[in-house]
Amino acid sequence: MRLDELGEFGFLARVQAALPRGAPGVLLGSGDDAAVLVCGDNYLLVSTDAMVEGRHFRREWLAPAEIGERAARAALSDLAAMGGVARGLFASVAFPPDTDVADAEALARGLETGAVAGGAHLLGGDLIASPGPLFLDVTVIGEATAVWPRGGTQPGELLLVSGELGRSASALALLASGVSVANLRIDLRERFLRPQPAFDLVAALQPLQVVTAALDLSDGLLADLGHLAESSGVQLRVNAPAVPVAAAARQTAANLGREALPLALASGEEYELAFTIPRESLEAVQQAVVQGGARPVTVIGEVVSGSGIVVEGADLPRTAGWDHFGDAP
Repeated sequence: MRLDELGEFGFLARVQAALPRGAPGVLLGSGDDAAVLVCGDNYLLVSTDAMVEGRHFRREWLAPAEIGERAARAALSDLAAMGGVARGLFASVAFPPDTDVADAEALARGLETGAVAGGAHLLGGDLIASPGPLFLDVTVIGEATAVWPRGGTQPGELLLVSGELGRSASALALLASGVSVANLRIDLRERFLRPQPAFDLVAALQPLQVVTAALDLSDGLLADLGHLAESSGVQLRVNAPAVPVAAAARQTAANLGREALPLALASGEEYELAFTIPRESLEAVQQAVVQGGARPVTVIGEVVSGSGIVVEGADLPRTAGWDHFGDAP
């Protein structure tokens, strides 16, 4: 069997099944947005995220500094998904030997810019030569007083999502059609180039201690909710009309002759949060978000007994989201 037949998550399930459980000092290992290590009274968060030219970005679309900043911001989102804050970032970069020094320096500056935007700094890494393509592997270190695992929700709770969805997929669709990054409308360009890890939500909600499960939306809402449902052993019922679709995504879908909601349901690289809370905590969460000046959150469904995802009120997209071995570049 080949990887493109088994798929990314099928292969990961095999690897995770062979890994040891309950190692000393390890609260959570592989399978969440970050590993969680016990460190004194708090938890140490560690996560790694790779980006490959031609798979995650194209150099004709992004300048070197933008590639670095985007990679840093995407990696830091995993810390926010665990309810943590950033403490540092390390990057291993494989450059083709003919890379211009100025471009390599610009990419490094972009990594630092992205780290600073998340409250951290670029602290080191590794530099190697590659026959091509350009490759980045970003490791992030964070800290949390309490963690938001994927496997913590239970029937009876509410399912929420932050922000609005669909802008990343809209930007990608327009770029693929030949529109330049410079000609994207600004909100699409910003979502594509500079995703915002949800540290504002962490600051607003962590003091409440009510988030029972969470993950960030990197592969698409439906695909990522599938991971949450599987980890928690529950079914997630999604009220599709409640899903917040960005106005720019609606306009882009109309221009492309597509439906906006399926586009938003499968939009990867959004880096918003999907999370669950007890029903009785909704008012407190809504107040904390407003008082903390955080991005808005929307109730999009509920947790029930069962398994998988049930979407009510809309036709499903042809694909639920991104799979590195199942999708074309």
